[in-house]
Amino acid sequence: MRGIDRMATWRRRGIDTVSESGQFLGWMLGGAAAALIVFAATAFGQDTSPVPAGKRLFNDQGCYGCHTIGKVGTPIAPDLSTVGSKYSEAYLRAWLMDPKKQKPGAHMPKLSMNEAEARSLAAYLASLR
Repeated sequence: MRGIDRMATWRRRGIDTVSESGQFLGWMLGGAAAALIVFAATAFGQDTSPVPAGKRLFNDQGCYGCHTIGKVGTPIAPDLSTVGSKYSEAYLRAWLMDPKKQKPGAHMPKLSMNEAEARSLAAYLASLR
């Protein structure tokens, strides 16, 4: 009987234990859900690195129209199969943003991409060793 009396007293004072505990539980579950999503993404092989995005950009930007990687592509421009062992990611990013600034006689056109895209594409190219 005492437990019921306490709840009645708390309600009179404006304290609703059921409501507050429900809010707390919702907050805890929200945080747990976010942690679970992050864990699941890494546990089930969804790569969070910029390399997969860079690989998609390589295809979407039409880089295979001039370059090759392995046996795929058109051998007009340099083969990029091992470009990551020759140049740093920072150099590749600068090259992608403005090739003629890096090498004035370069035949590669300036690509229309933002900094994040250049970072992803450079990470992909740097991974090619």
